[in-house]
Amino acid sequence: MFDLFATALAWFYDLWPSYGVSIVLLTLAVMLVVTPLTLKGTRSMLELQAHQPEMRRIQTQYRDDRQKMNEELMKFYAEHKINPLGGCLPLLIQLPVFLVLYNVIRGLTSRYSLLESVALTGDGSLAGHFDPKYLDDSTPLFQALRGSNEMVSWGIDLSRSAVQAMGDGFGTALPYVVLILGATATSYYQQAQIQKRATGPANPQMQMITRIMPLLITFI
Repeated sequence: MFDLFATALAWFYDLWPSYGVSIVLLTLAVMLVVTPLTLKGTRSMLELQAHQPEMRRIQTQYRDDRQKMNEELMKFYAEHKINPLGGCLPLLIQLPVFLVLYNVIRGLTSRYSLLESVALTGDGSLAGHFDPKYLDDSTPLFQALRGSNEMVSWGIDLSRSAVQAMGDGFGTALPYVVLILGATATSYYQQAQIQKRATGPANPQMQMITRIMPLLITFI
């Protein structure tokens, strides 16, 4: 899968030789592929939330008999064709896909160590410069990155983090901060749209997830 994503990324770069655009196009392509799983998980989550009042009634009624409570809940799930894990499983299936995507993009700016550089050049001149992972050596994307120490797109060095850019002053870090805030805002908006479609009372656990997930995205 690493090679598949890297090949697709290199292909997008061939179409539009921009680091930022090729990464965006690859991300959109991956999201389109996993959209059916996303929709399935969202529908299952909303359906489960709509039945929360009846499920709480069963839990309260049989709170002193856990075995009976589990039996009644399983009967309730079967009657209403509910999969209690239906909202989680599609997301868990997606997780490895996005981890691969993350690592392929991160591998673009993998750098030569001093030992690797000495082995290649004899003088260590490539130390700290890019040695892209997963890409075929013959692709224009690999050739553009290899031996460089910047990956500039839209005036931003995408190989740097916001924290690193902050070391050069807030003005330098501002575009990075804007990107992070944009990712956070869109994540909150997505969660808000899902909550609007919920027909039952709010689930405290789901409310906690909708608050925490955008913050995790911000941190990552």
